[in-house]
Amino acid sequence: FHYSPATGKYSVYRTNSKHSLSISDNAITYIYEDRQHIVWIGTPNGLNAVYPDESAFNVYQNITGDKQSLQSNLTHDSFKDAEGNIWVGTGKGLECINALTHNVSQYLFLDPRLKDLTEYSVMALLPDNAGTCWVGTWGAGMQLFDIRKRKFIESFAHFSNSPLSISSNYIKSFCKDAAGDLWIA
Repeated sequence: FHYSPATGKYSVYRTNSKHSLSISDNAITYIYEDRQHIVWIGTPNGLNAVYPDESAFNVYQNITGDKQSLQSNLTHDSFKDAEGNIWVGTGKGLECINALTHNVSQYLFLDPRLKDLTEYSVMALLPDNAGTCWVGTWGAGMQLFDIRKRKFIESFAHFSNSPLSISSNYIKSFCKDAAGDLWIA
């Protein structure tokens, strides 16, 4: 649903299997607008890009057997980095859509301290000005990712036998306050 308070006009967008430029799902998991005013809409069935003044959706989805497509259609969060790449938190980890080729790369960090963990969903992303990104997961705590080097550099997880560990391995969102402190939910 798109509403313009300035004009009072609105548009309703619905998925339509007969129309390739429609939104991929009616259920929306998040919305993000980048610096170029492209609106990124996450759904349980892929990531959708809507360009300014257009009502056509460019959809990024998993293509079975294609390692350069999203590996999960379930998208939870995204942001655009300084080079124009789109980083997406999905049901199978952190993924990056290359700005030039539109190929997708996957990044997954399995903390060896977490027994029996084979995959996890990335629920929240919080990039900072230092070229890193906080990655909140559903089941594997949170990690710090170096965007330039494209690697995980730190991991925080809950361990019942450690009172100094984070309180939960299920991270839904982040907020950085005016002092630069990180709040985690």
